[in-house]
Amino acid sequence: MLKLNPRRCEVLSDSILGLLVVLPPFTLIALMYDCGHLDGRDPVCSSPALQGIASFLQGMILLTAFGGFVVYLPIVIGAYINSTRYKYRAWKAGTLRKL
Repeated sequence: MLKLNPRRCEVLSDSILGLLVVLPPFTLIALMYDCGHLDGRDPVCSSPALQGIASFLQGMILLTAFGGFVVYLPIVIGAYINSTRYKYRAWKAGTLRKL
């Protein structure tokens, strides 16, 4: 069974933040060069493998735009608060790890 100690909780929160906040904009920028603008129509990419990624990313953008306050934002805010809390505890205890 996986035990969630403070270190693992911090890493899990940081991973969630990375996947939901950092990765989508960079992927969007990278795909715009190959697939064109993701403007609501089916994205047309030169590679069929990128077609699925572009469609998924477009769906994520729509989810964030229309349901972000219900689904997306609570997850991001919870992960941010959790990560900050564990970092503050580690800083206070003097065990903050180096980046």
